[in-house]
Amino acid sequence: MAQSKINAYVNPFPSLTWNFLDINRARMDAEVSFCNVPGTATIPDGVCTKDIPFGELDGTYKNIQTGMGTEFDSAFDSGMNAAGSLVKVFSVSGKVPSSVRLSFDLASLNNAACDVVIDAAEQSDCTFIFDCRNSADECETTGTFGLRVRVCAAQNSLINIVFVNMVSKKDTCFFSLGSVVADSSKVEFTELELGGKRVYSGNLQNLLGYQSSFEGRCGYITRPQSSLDMNYISRQTGRSTSSRMFADGVVTGDGRKVWRGTIDFVRGCIESRGDEQENVLLLSPEAVNKTLPVILCDEEAVEGRHGASIGKLAPEILFYMQSRGIDEKTARRLMVRAKISAVCRFICDSALVNDINNFVEGVFDE
Repeated sequence: MAQSKINAYVNPFPSLTWNFLDINRARMDAEVSFCNVPGTATIPDGVCTKDIPFGELDGTYKNIQTGMGTEFDSAFDSGMNAAGSLVKVFSVSGKVPSSVRLSFDLASLNNAACDVVIDAAEQSDCTFIFDCRNSADECETTGTFGLRVRVCAAQNSLINIVFVNMVSKKDTCFFSLGSVVADSSKVEFTELELGGKRVYSGNLQNLLGYQSSFEGRCGYITRPQSSLDMNYISRQTGRSTSSRMFADGVVTGDGRKVWRGTIDFVRGCIESRGDEQENVLLLSPEAVNKTLPVILCDEEAVEGRHGASIGKLAPEILFYMQSRGIDEKTARRLMVRAKISAVCRFICDSALVNDINNFVEGVFDE
């Protein structure tokens, strides 16, 4: 399969700040093979799938922007079109009792990038779980995996998306999500970024409909000699919309992490609400963290809240634990587990949660 390159500035911040802070955007240079979504998906009743050539994809789907930015979308579109790859389109109708599950293994996908569309009909309800990992020996392979997901949520629908990154510490991983949300519809997003050397994640929610809403939660571990760059945007256009975004994670060693969170109140979105929060635990004096929670407001009759908490393990907490026979290394494990477990509560797949716990234990053993 032919290799293509994505060389683009990604995760652009909607309202630029000082360049010397190096937080306005990130640079991604990745070599990938644009390919069809593997046929290992678990598809329950109530969900239909189609593989559509990118050039024949409906313009409604093509026009959905995703969180990693227009430059990324343009490069991704060009690669999909040149490769003649198929877009996996999931059509959801009614309340689907079980999850759609897609698992990707870098050991067999060979630097893959895939494109997914979720079309949720009125009154539909479904959960989609995407996880990526690398079962190969870390000493033998270094890979790249990328996934773009676009969601069209019709009136009164509910779409829950879960993405779990458990690739090896040498891999590159990127995930870009974009949604258009209609009246009284809701998109939920649960994200765990646990692996990878260079990781990029973008999430853009367009809340167009009356009383449309979004709720996102993210947990992460940034390991030594790795970087994680995230961009969350909630663009609230409809009246009485609601968005909540929460991120919670740890940065270890000389790891580098950037989290951008933007709530954009567009003129006319009266009686809308937004809340964005991040809590970061730094487990090393060499760790680099950049957090930028911002509210853009072009409407008066709205309610917005944002904030960030950045700190290290307090000496008094360590003393308390050590006085009860818990050493510092074990105390750090407990804190990390607590952050990841808080996000795992929203993942309705016990087997996947067990895999996550095993992966986190492996991170501690490095």
